[in-house]
Amino acid sequence: MKAAPTVNGSLEVTGEKFPLNESGYVYIDLNGDELSGWNEPYGYVYSDAIGHFQVSLNIPADVPVGSYQIRFDSNSSYGELYVKPLPITIR
Repeated sequence: MKAAPTVNGSLEVTGEKFPLNESGYVYIDLNGDELSGWNEPYGYVYSDAIGHFQVSLNIPADVPVGSYQIRFDSNSSYGELYVKPLPITIR
């Protein structure tokens, strides 16, 4: 991440060293339940042939300013992948 995300803005998220050609979701866990919810900003990702991905998450105007976790939810053919959450602060 290059800058602190803001309400009514967007956030570019990139990943590397993922299994090749796999899919999943990146989301901002607004309620801390470690599950992707319908009201949480998310983006579908697909890793490329070298294990990289990039997605832009839109942050709606009604998201409260505060600290959250960016999480990854996999659809991997390798089973559930654990990716350490990334802390962010939305301003």
